[in-house]
Amino acid sequence: MNKTRIISFLILIGIFALAFSLRTIPFYSKVFIEGKVIFVDTDPYYHMRRIVYALDHSMKVLGFDPYLNYPEGQVSFWPHLFDRIISVSALLIGRGAPAKELTERVAAWFPPLMGSLTIFLVWLIGKELFSHKVGILSAFLFALQPGHLSYSTLGKVDQHVGETFFTLLFIYFFIMTLGRKNDSTGQKNYLWAFLTGFAIYLSYLNWSGTTLYLFPVISVMFLSLFFINKESLGRMLNLYILIPLVALLFLLYPCLTSWWGRRALLNQKALSYFQIYLFSFLILFFVGVRIFSGMLKKRIQSIPKIILSSSLLSVGLIFVFSRIFFPDFQRLFFKGVSWITKTENVWLTTIGENQPLLYFGENFSPLRAVFQLSWAFYLFPIALLLLFFTRRKEPVRVLFLLIWTISFCLITLAKLRFAYIFGANIALLTGYLFFKCYDYLKERRFSKIVEVRIVSERFLALRERLPKFLKGILTFKPQMIVILIGLIFLFSHSKMLYAGFRMSRPFLSRGEYETYIWIKENTPKTSSYNNVDLEIKPEYGIMAFWDLGHFIEYLSERPATVNPYGKGVDRMCDFFLAKNEKEANMVMEKSNCRFVISQDLLLLVEALRKISLRYPEEAYRLLEYDGPLVRIPKGEYLSLMGNCLHLHDGSQPIIPDLDIPGVSQYRLIYESPEYSDFTYFGGPGSTSRMKVFEYVKGARYRGRTNPLEEIEISLPLISNAGRRFLYRNVIKADEKGEFEVILPYATENSPYQTVSEEPYKLKVGEREISLKVTEEEVMNGRRVKA
Repeated sequence: MNKTRIISFLILIGIFALAFSLRTIPFYSKVFIEGKVIFVDTDPYYHMRRIVYALDHSMKVLGFDPYLNYPEGQVSFWPHLFDRIISVSALLIGRGAPAKELTERVAAWFPPLMGSLTIFLVWLIGKELFSHKVGILSAFLFALQPGHLSYSTLGKVDQHVGETFFTLLFIYFFIMTLGRKNDSTGQKNYLWAFLTGFAIYLSYLNWSGTTLYLFPVISVMFLSLFFINKESLGRMLNLYILIPLVALLFLLYPCLTSWWGRRALLNQKALSYFQIYLFSFLILFFVGVRIFSGMLKKRIQSIPKIILSSSLLSVGLIFVFSRIFFPDFQRLFFKGVSWITKTENVWLTTIGENQPLLYFGENFSPLRAVFQLSWAFYLFPIALLLLFFTRRKEPVRVLFLLIWTISFCLITLAKLRFAYIFGANIALLTGYLFFKCYDYLKERRFSKIVEVRIVSERFLALRERLPKFLKGILTFKPQMIVILIGLIFLFSHSKMLYAGFRMSRPFLSRGEYETYIWIKENTPKTSSYNNVDLEIKPEYGIMAFWDLGHFIEYLSERPATVNPYGKGVDRMCDFFLAKNEKEANMVMEKSNCRFVISQDLLLLVEALRKISLRYPEEAYRLLEYDGPLVRIPKGEYLSLMGNCLHLHDGSQPIIPDLDIPGVSQYRLIYESPEYSDFTYFGGPGSTSRMKVFEYVKGARYRGRTNPLEEIEISLPLISNAGRRFLYRNVIKADEKGEFEVILPYATENSPYQTVSEEPYKLKVGEREISLKVTEEEVMNGRRVKA
């Protein structure tokens, strides 16, 4: 190993250390808290559910999960590679029997490690496409890419970091398959083609949506045929047949044995017949081109005419063949293609990572691209143009880089989440543009030009008085220009990273984490969690907002009726936007839910309204206090079920000019010690960030009074957080004067920390009735007597 290679190796190790430090140090104290591991965001908690389950069941990754989308259950469309790598790592580190706490720590460290290793792939691609120095600079820039960094931090246990790694892996192998620079002989290495197909297989095992990343590869496989001479055409087609063939052979087993494969279904979001049809089509196409081009070589001299004619004949052959022998092939294949291109569910547009790169809400926001991809995002078109006009001797590689960059740019503009993978293109093109400018300045002797223009008598006199080492600093060199530009870039980049670190925090606060653990320890245990048995369903589910589903399943070990996959969103909207308790109860009964986790509805009222399409945009007003604008709902919003529970504790509030009924079959059993960020002036006041309610039958008290007379129920309570509040409800007697009061709280033998110090007080006309209620009466809906 020569001196240059040693220095390059040390530089790369330094970049790796920098990348790893940026992805771990700022987040360490936020992820590891008092012996607990707090993962970042929602999806890591379901990955942990699968990882822990695999370790407990001989590395079998959970497929159908009755705890998802309760009560129907759901199949997880995530492939298994990402979870199995972590499971195997934990198994090795834990010497065959890792504890759950050790598994969580191993999982938390895995994303920054994999994300930092990705810089080596960026270096290899940059070195192969451009030069060694461009590769090193690109690796350094990629280590700082905000988009990729945000998806590869400590505790961000999600397959997105694997998407970037495995995609760049098969892209590097494909570039090597295309051949070295200025190579048009067609003498390619079949090993690189094999590795490309195998890396595509690994990418699919990590994320089944890899088809989205194959577009530049498939496009160049076809278009590159127009730049090859007749002698090399056959050898190149052999390589292009080998790539999808290897991918197909490896994918057959996971696709055929998946939940969708066993049912011969197509699903582009999961491993299914879709991938089998896709690669079969590619193989048949290139085999057809190989056969027909060999037949047409002697008759047609022009390569473009040979390729076009062969392609048309190949497509026609596939169409006829599939029509005769596989009549459902075309229908299923095009149905699968339509699933890729069709408009996604409305609820997805409410998630930040699925929103356009250059828009914040409905407003154009060019700075969003800066915070995801740095200022270099606005320089990459210049680099592409420069590349196009200066590298025409390498048409295939330049074409691939152009298509690769433009296609990944388009998907990133549509959804900013893809910035974590498009950041590699930005880093590569920025490194290329940087050294192009540097070489240009050096060739034009820029230092001489600058020095001539600024030299003056005063400047020379001043420089003569300075020490010798300062005189050298004031001598202009192109290296100084490069360093100055680099320092400006790093300064602006570090400001963005610092801002990101300050704003970032694990999705769960300490109080939220403790709430889920409390549910696990204080609610009845449900069946089939550690040993999934499709014949034994969980006894009940929990109603909550969709982004809490994975927390409930992993931390509380209870079924969630809705989850971040988007399943159960309709029932969530039906419950939290219900206009009265009767509507909400119907949803709870249909969903077989026993508990409700509530949060401030203002956090999601925009998303819920957009999903449900129930309420007009002007159903709220803006109220200014303490500087910022806060959305304060009108009466129709305050009376929604979600607000009745979370803001009013299920009680009937006393708010001037508003008549908001209380609820009678929901009782507050726990609230987090942390308060919501919202304050309601003139309204219900401060509330806890999270509250847990139990849906009960309620004890029943019947009586008689004057027709249509109001009966007021009140019960003073103390929550687990020590907060005193009053449960209050008002009902009316019927035309005969008969009434039935439903009482949700037990005044005796309550199993929860939210308790009452006094009996119920019923004010019926001039009378006041005291009622003591037992837990057994509340749970079984029994009648009580005064």
